[in-house]
Amino acid sequence: MDQPLVERVLDWLSAGLAGDTAALDAACAPDFESIRCDEAGRVVKLTRQELLSGPHAPKRCAGERTGEIHLLTTSEYDGHEVALVRRAQQGTAVLHTFVWRAERG
Repeated sequence: MDQPLVERVLDWLSAGLAGDTAALDAACAPDFESIRCDEAGRVVKLTRQELLSGPHAPKRCAGERTGEIHLLTTSEYDGHEVALVRRAQQGTAVLHTFVWRAERG
């Protein structure tokens, strides 16, 4: 696995749980998009601004039990790095796919 990518993903998850929007903002490209499913199973696309503000903004989750975080695999293709993560979120196993634009240096 790509250790620098693993570290970036763990930093991202930690920042989200801490409600550290400044750290998340620093990691987001201007054209950042978060694509996820809502509770009804519909696909929702959030822009950088929507993710970092309003009802979608990460909130401090002090005491939230996330269980173990497992990075299942990393890969790189066409200038992008991908990490597949499995973790517990509010007692339910959740899969996340992180796609990062690869920029060296």
